[in-house]
Amino acid sequence: MSLTSWKKQYYPVPADQVKSKIAAIRHSLRKWKGLRPKALIRHELHLSESHHAVLPNEFLRNPELVTIPDEQLVIDDSSCALCCMANVRYTCEGSPLIDHLGVSCDQNGQPFTLFSDSGNPEPMIKALTAVLKNATKKRKKR
Repeated sequence: MSLTSWKKQYYPVPADQVKSKIAAIRHSLRKWKGLRPKALIRHELHLSESHHAVLPNEFLRNPELVTIPDEQLVIDDSSCALCCMANVRYTCEGSPLIDHLGVSCDQNGQPFTLFSDSGNPEPMIKALTAVLKNATKKRKKR
C-alpha cells in the first residue's frame, strides 16, 4: 500500500477538477474519511507532525524525502474541493460548509483547526456529513 493506493481510494481526482457543489462535498468527505488512523495505517501512511500532510511511513526513516511534492498530499485549501469551488480562497465565500458552520472551518474551535491541533478528522467528517445531507435534501426538493 502507498500514497498512490490511498489516493485511488480517497482522493481519486484533484480538488480543483471537481465540477459541482454536491460532488465537491462528496470529494471532501471522502478525503477526510481517508484521514482516519485506520485508513492511514492500512495504506502505510501517517500525518506529518503539523497534521497538514499525508506522508508514506518510509518518511519516518528518510526525512529528506519530505521535500518530494509528489510523495505527499498537503491538507489545506488546495486539496479541498469546496475551497477550490468557492473561487475566493481564504474567505470560503459561497461554500456550503461555511453556511453550515456559520464561520470558516479554519477559525478557532472549528473542524479544520481542531484537526490541525489534534490530527482528529472526525469533527470535519461530522460537519461534511451534515452538509451533504442538507445539500441532498435541497436537491430533492427541486
